[in-house]
Amino acid sequence: SILSKSEIAIILETCTSIRLKTIIAILYSSGLRISELINLDISDIDLSNKTILVRNGKGNNDRLTIISQKAIDLLKTYINIYKPIKAIFYSTKTKNFR
Repeated sequence: SILSKSEIAIILETCTSIRLKTIIAILYSSGLRISELINLDISDIDLSNKTILVRNGKGNNDRLTIISQKAIDLLKTYINIYKPIKAIFYSTKTKNFR
């Protein structure tokens, strides 16, 4: 099922993790698949044009998608806290995020 704007707003309001909140906001605002989000690099996001370049998406095709200003604001906060170098959502604990 697809969540409504109000359901997403409730999730984002109750979420205390900036990392998880940023992930949810990007997924919802840009329509990315989880596998596409996992492979997202900093260089794939153009903040000034509010776009994301999805590399090797479904069918191994590249595509351009949009990102909302709210998601950009969360992403900027996330980047200031976690300071990713290449992959945006990296993890040293799991293999789920690079």
